[in-house]
Amino acid sequence: MPPSGPERAVTSNGIAFTLEKDAHKSLRLKVKPDGSVLVRAPRRARDADILTWVAERRDWILKRRNDFQRLREELPPTGCAPGDIQRFLGREYPLLITPHARGEVRLTEEGFQIQTRGPVCENKVRALLDRWFQTQADNIFAQRLALWL
Repeated sequence: MPPSGPERAVTSNGIAFTLEKDAHKSLRLKVKPDGSVLVRAPRRARDADILTWVAERRDWILKRRNDFQRLREELPPTGCAPGDIQRFLGREYPLLITPHARGEVRLTEEGFQIQTRGPVCENKVRALLDRWFQTQADNIFAQRLALWL
């Protein structure tokens, strides 16, 4: 195992993962949607103990990776060209894109109404959608957080 550092790549029992050591007192494991694995461990944890802990969870890690892979295969890819599909809150909406004097995104029953400045370009559409999704996420998070405060 390489020398300790803030973050490093490690392999245990055929499972490649990123190891981060921090001030927490317990080991934590996360399988990300892209299939990568993150292990967070206390700074004082011995490397041999971490490797054993990960190896004991090999079957669980592989199952989660397979689950994410199956989801990626079941969901159609999203794009940013006219007619492509984007998902929002469990529903799929087509992209309806038109050139306009200003760029904006509105969600209607028909789909995402996207107006771009100048000629339609996937990079412009992606940037507009990213900004719109971030604003929606911020608003929804604030609304849901307010329910618990």
